[in-house]
Amino acid sequence: QISSAQLTWLGQFCGPKPKCKDMRFYHVSLKTPKCPRIRLMATLILLLVIFNVILFVIIFPIVLSISNLARNTSQEKMKLSTTLALGAINIMILTDVHSWVGGHGTHHPSTANADYGDVISFYEHLASECDDEDRSIFLVNNGDIVDGTGLSRDPPLDLTSIERRMPWDAATIGNHDVFYCDTIEFMAREGVFVEGMGGRYITSNVILKSTGKPLASRYRLLQKELPKRRGKPTTVLAFGFLYHYEYACESTSVEKVEDVVESDWFLEVLRGEDYDAILVLAHIGTSDPLVSVLFRAIRRVCEATIPIVFVTGHTHNRVHEQLDEYSVALEAGKYLDTIGFISVSFPEPAAVVVHEKAKRAAKNDMFHHMFIDANTNTLRELLFQKDSPNTTLPPWHQIKTLQGVELSKTIRNAKESLGLFDVVGCSPQTFYLEQGLDEPDSIWGLYVNQIIPIQMFKSNASKVFIQDIGGLRDDLFQGNVTLDDIVAASPINDTIYLVSTNINGSELMEAFGPFNRLNPESTYLPMLPEFIVSVFGGANAISNNSLYDLYTVKFDSLFLAPKLADVTGRVISPEPMILNHGRGGRITATQIYHWIQYISKYWKCDKNSKITL
Repeated sequence: QISSAQLTWLGQFCGPKPKCKDMRFYHVSLKTPKCPRIRLMATLILLLVIFNVILFVIIFPIVLSISNLARNTSQEKMKLSTTLALGAINIMILTDVHSWVGGHGTHHPSTANADYGDVISFYEHLASECDDEDRSIFLVNNGDIVDGTGLSRDPPLDLTSIERRMPWDAATIGNHDVFYCDTIEFMAREGVFVEGMGGRYITSNVILKSTGKPLASRYRLLQKELPKRRGKPTTVLAFGFLYHYEYACESTSVEKVEDVVESDWFLEVLRGEDYDAILVLAHIGTSDPLVSVLFRAIRRVCEATIPIVFVTGHTHNRVHEQLDEYSVALEAGKYLDTIGFISVSFPEPAAVVVHEKAKRAAKNDMFHHMFIDANTNTLRELLFQKDSPNTTLPPWHQIKTLQGVELSKTIRNAKESLGLFDVVGCSPQTFYLEQGLDEPDSIWGLYVNQIIPIQMFKSNASKVFIQDIGGLRDDLFQGNVTLDDIVAASPINDTIYLVSTNINGSELMEAFGPFNRLNPESTYLPMLPEFIVSVFGGANAISNNSLYDLYTVKFDSLFLAPKLADVTGRVISPEPMILNHGRGGRITATQIYHWIQYISKYWKCDKNSKITL
């Protein structure tokens, strides 16, 4: 049956329209000889109709069925099934992130490109699998969230907002976090970070002086209600300790670990609470004697078979140490280059494990750990078990969860709004942190030989600068140098201080010499002196009989001023370095200020642009 419109269109090829009372019921006979063109067109239309019927009614459903079958088979093969050794209790660990929440994708795409959004996605997938298998998983942060990238300001408005969106089960404080009064006061403000964490922020030995109470919770009981679990859930007792940090902000005090473990509240918690394992978030190096202090104090009260996991930190290393058959310590790197993972499996009851050899094997199988590179390819591979080496895994963007995508977007937007992608200059080469002062690609060599004497002191050989080697923290890479790159290299952004004027060169030598000599016992950046000395012409140019003005950063002035006072017998009162800036303006000099001034002046780019997100 052909419509009147089709007949009209056909009639254009055959002269006058066929006469018919109702064109809507006009039937074209394939045998009609009067209009060959109509017959041809009708034949084509009929064939087209038959083809569409065959395609959509027969062929398409078959193809769709095969496609669905193949996809279902593929999904079955690619079903999330982690290769991690899961236990009854599983702990994912981040420590010493130092605001690297956006990852290192710009400069380390192959090793550490994961951001917090990727971490959330990885955690959520693991949590889903743990739920299905009646296991508990906890995500923890071991402190030092500030001082690392441009997201870390004082106070850290953007950073704490990002941290609060992470599903932490427990988090504690680090020495960098407790150094800045503005940061502490902001975090303690009503409804902001500490309160916003809802008891999950734990500071067992950090006290807020204004209240005389702990900054946050003394401890926390961690539990995960699982849909398949019968009976009571597994309970983990969690503490959060900081080593005795002498430079804590004056609005806080850090109680000595040795005193806290003897306190009534600590002993009452160990004796009175009901728990299956103990988790100690310790912003303390694994080899620090304070770990042993905590371990022995807990063991004196608890059963010898209670599992204890120490999550250690502060030294920025990957460390695993077995403390006894039922206790372990794990430190998981720095700067979001590592995700630590440890699982705890409870041994079979004694009635089941009969032979002594089997008992020892059960104890050895209690803990499994892994240091996971914070790279999306690594995370993807850990979430799937391949049927064969040739199995193709789905791309990470298909694995990433909605919360992960949203948080990654939030981090990028925050960095963009702060101008952290703005290009300041272009570096002619890469300068490395772990290189000696005399190496041409040493960032400390660049700082000592260019930034300080040329930019800060304008080639004035009567000015001397001394700083400890904790001031620079990352490499500076060849090519575009963004504001965020500068902050990453010099994250503390400490204020420059004038310690004293008219100091004799011999007094400087007596107080701080010999200059730029390596300490063979140093473990942190052993290729560098513990304190660097910078002066135009080099440290060897300092003359015993000449007078010098001594500069440093605020943090080091606390150490240098008393030492210089002992040698000179003078009262030393360091003051901030004030600079003229712009038309009649005056600013307080900081490390980042001088980096920006030097790079923008001496490392010009062909075209100033922004990093493509």
